[in-house]
Amino acid sequence: MRKFIFALMASLLSCSAVSAFWQEAVDSSLEIGVGYRQDNIKWKRESSNGSSSYSSDCSSSSKDSGKIKSDLKWKDLNIWVIEGRGKYITCDNIYLRGAVDYGWITSGKIKHSLEVDGECESFDNYFSNGDKHRVKGNVWDAKLALGYQFKWCDEALSLSPVVGYSWHGTELRNGKHDDYNYGSSSYSDSCSYSSSSDSSSEYSSYSSSCDKHKIHQRWVGPFIGIDLDYRVCCDWNLFLSYEYHWADYHAKERHSELFFDHLFNGNCCFEDSTIRIHGKNGSGNVLNMGVQWDLCDCWTVGLRGEFQWWEVSDAREHRKLCEQSLTSHAELEAVLKTRIKEVTWNSGSLVLDFGMVF
Repeated sequence: MRKFIFALMASLLSCSAVSAFWQEAVDSSLEIGVGYRQDNIKWKRESSNGSSSYSSDCSSSSKDSGKIKSDLKWKDLNIWVIEGRGKYITCDNIYLRGAVDYGWITSGKIKHSLEVDGECESFDNYFSNGDKHRVKGNVWDAKLALGYQFKWCDEALSLSPVVGYSWHGTELRNGKHDDYNYGSSSYSDSCSYSSSSDSSSEYSSYSSSCDKHKIHQRWVGPFIGIDLDYRVCCDWNLFLSYEYHWADYHAKERHSELFFDHLFNGNCCFEDSTIRIHGKNGSGNVLNMGVQWDLCDCWTVGLRGEFQWWEVSDAREHRKLCEQSLTSHAELEAVLKTRIKEVTWNSGSLVLDFGMVF
């Protein structure tokens, strides 16, 4: 009973402190919104003898010749989002804002083009385009910013420089890829597959039942920005904001991959592989603009558009190719380290917001 009384008293004191602090607010609001968003993501890989290497604990190793270029594109990702936003301004013009959102990817397109020069064989259509709209996934974003608000023109115009931190994540899943086109080589795996050949071509087409593809990526880092608000008349308000972000980029890719195993007798391996990518020099630009209408003294409705451009260059990819136990005391592992030339992410959204002003 004594613990319950102490807990109740502490709760009442904390509520009193929050209420006293809340009374200092001169302009605060909470908003919820629903909207539509479309994303495009592109990975550009480039590797050669100088940028990719095999490493193992045995003395023998070999390297590929020529240059390999790969473009992986996730296009026209249709996303439905819900969000929550808040703003708090004290009588001392201290400006605080935050936002979170979550979205569902309902459809999209995936395209992968691969170009191999030198002694390696060339092949395209790594992923099938016959089932373009099976891309699913989720997105989530969160940001928090603190600044100071300046006001002019009888407080009709306000300008707020801010600094903050943001988190942006994307998870992409594609349920089926088939029609792998490779040169005629023997391979074996634990997955079931079918093959078909064309007499007019030297290539064979392989299709596997374990062809899954999943990508998880996130952009995390600080930003600076500026918020502009202008009250056109009593009931209408225009707003515009811009943010520049510095971001660390992390990605994890997992898919069933058919590749040429040059370490083990030149055969082809087909197995689940996990790839990790990290880039430190990412950057982003975020632009928000919209209009807000005051329905009454407390309720508002607004329409907002947001556009984002993100990129990171010279990221590093770490891929484990093969891991085999030779004996009970010896293991052989092959690792491929590849340079990601560029990763880009573009996004545009249109959101309808409903809010309450305090």
